[in-house]
Amino acid sequence: MKADGSASPDSLVRCPRGTVEVMYSSDAKWAVCRTQGVSDVYAVSLEDSTAPRPILVGPARTEAPRVSPNGKWRAFQSDEVRGQYDVFVTSFPVPGAHIKISINGGQEPLWDRSGRTLYYRTLGKVFAEEMDPATGARTSEPRTVLTGNCLIHPRNAHQNYDVAADGRFLMVKPVEGGVTTVVAHNWVSEFRGMLAGRKREP
Repeated sequence: MKADGSASPDSLVRCPRGTVEVMYSSDAKWAVCRTQGVSDVYAVSLEDSTAPRPILVGPARTEAPRVSPNGKWRAFQSDEVRGQYDVFVTSFPVPGAHIKISINGGQEPLWDRSGRTLYYRTLGKVFAEEMDPATGARTSEPRTVLTGNCLIHPRNAHQNYDVAADGRFLMVKPVEGGVTTVVAHNWVSEFRGMLAGRKREP
């Protein structure tokens, strides 16, 4: 749908039943749909009218899928190995072997903009591992990049944080009495005004 509301919305993706999450590849060629329940994952081509393609279907719970910036890999979390969540990487859009990335559990994987670093969360920490964009394999041991009491999805089923192009993190900190979401229009000017006001304080 056009942002100015000047036209009716067009149907872009017809996902499988019970879809609870849809994300898109950076080249805008694929939509990845995650279903509710056992959380199967399907890929939908945005360039033709083919039916959704199952890329991860089975008894294991599979969640938080994210396609790498080069469109060749998909990171996800699954309890397929030890009954606890770990982060895996597999080829995309044709799935291949599951390469386990996390060592002692992990959820909510996110790629950096270069596709050379994969972040994930566990035990109140954010970890980073260097990745080889050509093979999808990790090339370093996990390192802790952030710690703190930040909100997580009730079941860690969806990324509840984000990473900017310059490596800064956007996270939600719990406060007493619940969480309030604030939408700020023209926030850059407002932020500069706040900074200017602080500089004038004694």
